[in-house]
Amino acid sequence: MVKRVLVTGLCGFVGRNVVAPLLERKFEVHGTTSRAGRPPIAGVDHLHEIDLLAGDAVSGLISKVAPTHLLHLAWAPTGLRMRDPVENQAWAKASVSLFEAFGRARGRRAVFAGSCAEYDWSHEVLNEASTPARPSTVYGAAKNSVREGIAARHDSLDQGSAWARLFFLYGPHEPRGRLVSDICIGLIERRPIELSEGRQERDYLYVVDAAEALAALLDGDARGIINIGSGKSVAVRDIACLLGERAGRPDLLAFGKRPLAPGEPPRLVADVGRLNRDLGFFPKYRLEAGLAQTLDWWRNEHHV
Repeated sequence: MVKRVLVTGLCGFVGRNVVAPLLERKFEVHGTTSRAGRPPIAGVDHLHEIDLLAGDAVSGLISKVAPTHLLHLAWAPTGLRMRDPVENQAWAKASVSLFEAFGRARGRRAVFAGSCAEYDWSHEVLNEASTPARPSTVYGAAKNSVREGIAARHDSLDQGSAWARLFFLYGPHEPRGRLVSDICIGLIERRPIELSEGRQERDYLYVVDAAEALAALLDGDARGIINIGSGKSVAVRDIACLLGERAGRPDLLAFGKRPLAPGEPPRLVADVGRLNRDLGFFPKYRLEAGLAQTLDWWRNEHHV
C-alpha cells in the first residue's frame, strides 16, 4: 500500500531534515512552501507552492495529492510566532482546518508539531500526562489551542493522530536569531557574542534526531501527546563553551552581558519515557557531535 505524506513547511528547519528519514521509511514525500522559486530538495519531486492560510487552496491541494499521511510543521515566521497574537491565531485556525480537510479526504494518520511552550514552565521535568498545559506565550497558547481543536477529531482517522511536543532543537537550517545559530555565526564572523550568565538549563536535541523521531511517530500507531526531546538538561553556558572551543575562539563568548528574560525558568527537561517506550526511540547524536556538525554546516554556509 502506498504511503504518501504531505509535509507542510518542508523547506523549513525541521522539514528539510525530516525528508531523509521519511524516504528511508518508503514514504512518497510531498511538501508545501509559501515561497516561489525554492531550490529542489533531494528526494522530493512534489513541492507545492501554497498559502496555508487560504482554506480553499488547502482543500484543493489535499484533494489533488490525496495523502495517506500528514505531517504538519508549518507555522508563522520565526520573528512573529512568539509575540504576534493575530498571526498565531490565524495559524491555529488554519491548522485545525487542515486537519479537517485531511479527515474529509479519508487520510489515515496525522502528526502535528507542538511545542514544549505549551507546558506550565513552573515545573522542571515536563511530562505529557502529569504536567499541565499552561502556556505563557501567545505562541504556546496558539499551539495548545490546535491540540485541543483536533483532540476530539482524532478518531476520524483510521490510524489516529499524534501531537509531537518539540523541545529545544538545533542543527542545520536553523533560523538566525536563536541560541545555537547566533553563537555559530558570531564565532565564524569572529565578533564578540553577548550572552547571559548561561546558568539556565534546557533540553536540547539535534534536529536530525528529532526528524528521525517524527518519522517514526508518523509511521507508527502511538496517539496523543508525545515529547520529542533528549531527556537530559544542559546549561546554556556549556553549549556556548563547546562551540567556542570547537571554533578555537572561546574568548569571543561574553557571558553576563545580557540579562535573563523576566520569569526565565532555571531548568526545563522532557520526560521521554513515552518516546523511549512507545517509539523505541533514543537519540543517536551526542551533544558534542551535534554541535560540531552544526558549526561545520554554518561554516559551509559562510564559505569559511
